[in-house]
Amino acid sequence: MYEKAYMRFFTWILLFLSVSSFGQSLQEGQKLWHPSEPLTIADFKMSINDTQNESVYSQFSISSQLSGFSFLSKNLNQKVLNIFMGEASWVNSAIGVDEVALLEFQQLQFDLCEVYTRNFRKEALIGKKEVLKGFDFLQILNNKIMSDFARERARLIEETKSGSHKEKVIAWKHDVAVRLDSLHDFRYANKKKIKIARK
Repeated sequence: MYEKAYMRFFTWILLFLSVSSFGQSLQEGQKLWHPSEPLTIADFKMSINDTQNESVYSQFSISSQLSGFSFLSKNLNQKVLNIFMGEASWVNSAIGVDEVALLEFQQLQFDLCEVYTRNFRKEALIGKKEVLKGFDFLQILNNKIMSDFARERARLIEETKSGSHKEKVIAWKHDVAVRLDSLHDFRYANKKKIKIARK
């Protein structure tokens, strides 16, 4: 009995003393997803000149800043970030591109990543009591979310032929917008308490 109580107490201490594995501020070249601040050419920090590579490439990261104190918050929206990694993203000057179409398609991928980021926030909030058993829950959740995003991103690229199939792109934009709207409570800007059924 005492051992169980001790372990519970020890778990709480670890949670409260745990620190974020990511800094609170963005690093150079990183850009946080924002509905009114779309990607620009200047956000792509790598410049390559190579006909063997893609005309453009974007790297995204879903980064969690969760600690023990986080789970006492009203929500976890500002603890899980959708970040464009500019230092790992490029525009290939060796291949002529339509910059407007290029940016729109990369933004669509960023928006799709936001869908998965909001899902991460939601699932972490629903299962936050699992964290009391250890942070394995968050690692498993992160792995699943990133894998699901990678698979759907690949399908997006394939179905739209890397953004060249305009009708398919329009359909994807509509679908992503609907999904974002359905997860509106889990947007980064929302700091209000979210009432949700726990698992």
